[in-house]
Amino acid sequence: MANSKSSKKLETKVYKQMKSGEKADEKVHKDIAKVLKHEKHESEKKEHHSKVLKPVSKAPKAKAKVEKVMHEFKEHKLHSGSKKGPEVTNPKQAIAIALSESRKAVKNKKKK
Repeated sequence: MANSKSSKKLETKVYKQMKSGEKADEKVHKDIAKVLKHEKHESEKKEHHSKVLKPVSKAPKAKAKVEKVMHEFKEHKLHSGSKKGPEVTNPKQAIAIALSESRKAVKNKKKK
């Protein structure tokens, strides 16, 4: 069993009953089933979150490009199109530019 407080209590309860030679009563069995079900649900929830939060790109060059573009956006130096174009003020537009440039960076790396 896992290391939660309720499961430890149940472990000690079952251990005492086994030591004294008694059979574990039905309530203890139900409690154990409930705790195990809860722990399984919690572990599934953790797995789900780890799957959802994985980064989109594992390519280091792409990641670096996104970081660079977002840094430019925060410093108010990111322009749409070229340096002469208007400054980007919308964070969603900055993310779109960052992802686009990261795709281009990865594509150029594969060509070489």
